[in-house]
Amino acid sequence: MVLVLCIPTIQGSLLSVEAISPFSASLCGIYPHNVTISAQKVQNAGNQTIENVTAILVSEPNNGGISIIGPSLYLGSITPGILSVDPSWQVQCADPPGVYTLYVNFSNAQGSLGSSQEETVSVITVYANDQTPPNILSHFPLGVIPTSYMTMEVVTDEDATCKYSSIPGVGYANQQYSFQITGGKSHKVPLQNLIDNFYTYYVRCKDLAGNEAWSDYVVSVEINAPPTATISLSRLSPLSVGTTEVAITTSEPVKPVPSLSYSCNGNTVSVPVTGSGTSWKGYIIISQVNLNEVCSFSFSSTDLSGNAGSYITNGNVFLIDTIPPSAPTAFTAVEHRGLSVKLNWKLPLEGVKNFNIYRLTEESRDFYYYGTTTQNSFTDTVVSIGKTYAYRVSAVDEAGNEGPFSEEVSLLIKGISLEAAAVSAENSGKPTVKAALTLSEIDKTIAEADTLLEEFNALRTRFKTGDNPTDSVFSLLEPSELLKEAKVSLLKKKEGLGLLKNGNLADENIIEEFQAIKDEIDQVRHTVIVDIKTETEKSVVVKAPEEEQISQVISSYLATKKPAMSEEEKDRYLSSVRKMQSAAEVTAALQNIEITYLDGTKEKVVLIRKQVRIKEDGAKDPSSDSSSVKLSLLEFIPKDMASSVEEMILEKDAEIIDPDPLLGYPAPETGTFTYSYVLRKPVDTEAAAKAATLLVPKITPSSTTSGSSDAIKTDAKSWNFLTGNAVVSLADTISFYDVGITIGIILIIIIFIYSLIYSEKEISLKIQHDFPSFDRIRSYLPKRNRKESKNAGRMFPYYAHDDYQEAGLTPLLDSTLSVLLKKTDDALHDLDFEKAVKFYHLFCIQHDSASSKKEKANPSSERIKKKMTLLTKHTLLQYAVERNEFLNVRQVLNEIADLYNELLPGASEKEMRLLEHTRSSHAAYSAMLMKRK
Repeated sequence: MVLVLCIPTIQGSLLSVEAISPFSASLCGIYPHNVTISAQKVQNAGNQTIENVTAILVSEPNNGGISIIGPSLYLGSITPGILSVDPSWQVQCADPPGVYTLYVNFSNAQGSLGSSQEETVSVITVYANDQTPPNILSHFPLGVIPTSYMTMEVVTDEDATCKYSSIPGVGYANQQYSFQITGGKSHKVPLQNLIDNFYTYYVRCKDLAGNEAWSDYVVSVEINAPPTATISLSRLSPLSVGTTEVAITTSEPVKPVPSLSYSCNGNTVSVPVTGSGTSWKGYIIISQVNLNEVCSFSFSSTDLSGNAGSYITNGNVFLIDTIPPSAPTAFTAVEHRGLSVKLNWKLPLEGVKNFNIYRLTEESRDFYYYGTTTQNSFTDTVVSIGKTYAYRVSAVDEAGNEGPFSEEVSLLIKGISLEAAAVSAENSGKPTVKAALTLSEIDKTIAEADTLLEEFNALRTRFKTGDNPTDSVFSLLEPSELLKEAKVSLLKKKEGLGLLKNGNLADENIIEEFQAIKDEIDQVRHTVIVDIKTETEKSVVVKAPEEEQISQVISSYLATKKPAMSEEEKDRYLSSVRKMQSAAEVTAALQNIEITYLDGTKEKVVLIRKQVRIKEDGAKDPSSDSSSVKLSLLEFIPKDMASSVEEMILEKDAEIIDPDPLLGYPAPETGTFTYSYVLRKPVDTEAAAKAATLLVPKITPSSTTSGSSDAIKTDAKSWNFLTGNAVVSLADTISFYDVGITIGIILIIIIFIYSLIYSEKEISLKIQHDFPSFDRIRSYLPKRNRKESKNAGRMFPYYAHDDYQEAGLTPLLDSTLSVLLKKTDDALHDLDFEKAVKFYHLFCIQHDSASSKKEKANPSSERIKKKMTLLTKHTLLQYAVERNEFLNVRQVLNEIADLYNELLPGASEKEMRLLEHTRSSHAAYSAMLMKRK
């Protein structure tokens, strides 16, 4: 009998794995040191439960590069189907580096149950731990570079990112510049506009593991490029008939004489030049008319090293235009009310820069040049009744070619009556002044002014009770100050209405003045704030200023504060600023505000509030371990937030560095500092986040970089931020020229006012333009009593209206010299030109008495003279702008700057309003003048 024992066998590969995750991984070096390996979707493909299963993670090769924590994992019993839990193992890297394959083996007591080796594996790459910074193996170019440009390249022994600087010893994080191509082993950056010189760059790199080079790799090259040229013309292109000087500036000294020619439509003309070194000049003579051509220069020269060059970096193309524009057409002349002639004409088809006006009078024998305008109209205000005037006009193009005259027009000035003016206006459908004025209309307007004053008092009471928005909003908008100014203005308007009642109500000038006062009262309503509504503040994400933005802001800051700073000093200052930014923590908030004015109009503005916390070492000089510096905060506002400071409301301690705008604030050495400003147009939080805040070392007037005698002289100067020049302190030196100019201006003002009082002659319209509103001033000034001969030459002051006295004015009959000086000073601080002139005039009259000799030496009197001159300059500035006399604008701005710099040291708190008004006005007009360029 044979006994057969049947032993069941376990079929192989009963268990399988769908995937091992991750499929691949990198460990050590710059990568993590561990990873989790999972066997996903373990499946029992049979129809029976498999007991006591163990899963083992296997590494091949198994030479120590992979360390598996607990490679054997007990899974227990696995029923048919997919296991609900994915087994996983922790894998660490070790030496040696290499590539390792991981797979899973399944088994139990009966033997192997399957393996994923043939189905799915995980490939692990182990790198060596990198603690060595990258090395630069080579650089390019080498030696002497024969061009003004090059591409600097360095090659590293491993993948890295590289930066460079012109200053040695700078850490990688603070390097000035980055390579344009970097991240691999080759790092490149183009460099242009190089001049003949030795250039040294200091390079540092950081590898992908974060290892930074601790020493500089020095790249030294010599530039010996051929000479280039910049060409400029003494007249702006296009050029017309005549001689034009050509100036050539070479990039380096050249010898012999360079060659210059220009070509127009294939015709080449040689231009002889003279000069030496880098400066040469010649002349272009254009005699042929009716030309309209595009011309280009050709240049060649040789430098002292023998390099020949012919490249023109700027000014190589110009235009010739000798074709004059055609004559204006439809030329008319119409007499206007107020003794003036309005000229109108149609524009020629060609481009025109301006029009020249020519006039013929009964006294002149021929037409003479009378003025110019950029518009197609012109108003002649210097005419007399009963005289005939003839006019003609010509057009001038951009090249200066003047075209033929228009047809001649002439006009007899008859004078236009009020009735004729009213009829003319009615026929034209345009509003005009009334032909008559009644006392009841004046009284009604005075009553309206009284009602407004009562409203002002109610608003003033409300503001005092504390029913206000937050302090920062209230202090910025200053509704109380605006209310005070409006009240003073309204009292003046009411005083003017009272004076009109004593005049001839049928006089056209009286009617016009009445209408002007009514319009000004309406305007006052728009300046008074009656309500301020604020919304909830929104936090603004403050972005760290970018490198390019820091450079742009600091460049503008230094150009204003210290234009004479050398390039090396600017680089050091910029480097300090970059290091200092980590010492400031900036938070910001945005708040929408709705302002309601007395006339019912509403304005929506935005308040930006910034808080800056300066760390303990914030005032530490980055270039020194012990020294400290004074700090300033710079606020750069982008154009999409405000195009200029005119679209902003600023705090009193804000300094306008650049109207573009760039603001400055004094900052503490440590602690928290808060400042705010208002934008007059809506912006969102995204736009507000673009405003950059920089912590910078303060530029002081006496700061210098050397100990030379020149530096000592610089310390004795105060920096003139209005003109950009250093102005020696008055205590060190006195300019007799400036003193003479100032005294001359004051004498002109006194003589002019004296002529208003004692002269019965008509004052020319031009003088009235130079000193506007003097007719109003004359009504306030003392008048001559011609009825009693015994009083001849004696002055009697005009007693003001009761409301005028309520405004705080002492009756002039009781005024002493000290009172007159104080009243003049107060009027100057309130920017009230008319009132200041009146009191100052009476003060000058009192000086003629023997008792006033001591007052003449009063220092306060001399200071008031300067402030009177400063306010007068403001008026002359407005007149010059209205007449487009921009050369005069530049001169007056510089005169204002000189006076400002004399008054600023030791200025009182009251004087600061006049000086702040001067600073704001100077900045606005200077910006306008610079934009014209």
